[in-house]
Amino acid sequence: MDMYRIAVCDDEVITCEEIETYLERFGESADVDIAVERFYLGMDFVGRLGEVMFDMVFLDIELPDLNGVEIGRHIRSVCQDQKTQIVYISSKTYYALELFQMRPLDFLVKPAGYESVERVMKVFLELSSIGREVFEYQSGQNFYRVPYEEILYFSSEGRQVKLQSVGEEKYPMFYGKLDQVLKQLSRGFLMIHKSFVVNIRYIRQYNYESIVMTNGDELSISRPHRKEVRDRMMQLWRKL
Repeated sequence: MDMYRIAVCDDEVITCEEIETYLERFGESADVDIAVERFYLGMDFVGRLGEVMFDMVFLDIELPDLNGVEIGRHIRSVCQDQKTQIVYISSKTYYALELFQMRPLDFLVKPAGYESVERVMKVFLELSSIGREVFEYQSGQNFYRVPYEEILYFSSEGRQVKLQSVGEEKYPMFYGKLDQVLKQLSRGFLMIHKSFVVNIRYIRQYNYESIVMTNGDELSISRPHRKEVRDRMMQLWRKL
């Protein structure tokens, strides 16, 4: 049975209790093991991040010490953690612009019912399964298997393709075309230019003509791909 470590950070005790109950209920129905930790202050949660890596956090925006936006920045920038899924919870609905920078999985309006938590968890499990998928290729006499979650983007350089990893790992280039590479990948990847295929989960910033990845690389979006990229980004925005 798979085990996931999930944090619930909210200063309202009743909210933490409800979400923990919903997570336990979902775990039983989906046959997954979920370990939940509660936090009522942002600083307590941030302190725990130095000891444990959570798979997901349900994070209140209006905490009495640190707010959820600051904590999200800490997760992404200070901890350099691009894998932990953030689900924001709030009684207010006007945070979309700020939250997009933290690439949250979803946004739940209080009081969040079981159906909302169930929906989020189903998406989370789907993304987790994608994270275990791998891209396979050959370079020279060697074969490589790279987990999707370690791939930032692919770029085309002449007749060869370069795989840019999320971390510092360097992979050799290989011969091929990006449109053929894209066919091997899941829906979590998107062609934004004839020279670029990106992993959507690592997009940090978007505008109509370019995107910025989590490592700071700015990539151009070509005219033929702008509508599709905009539509996919709008799908993400609608969650917030």
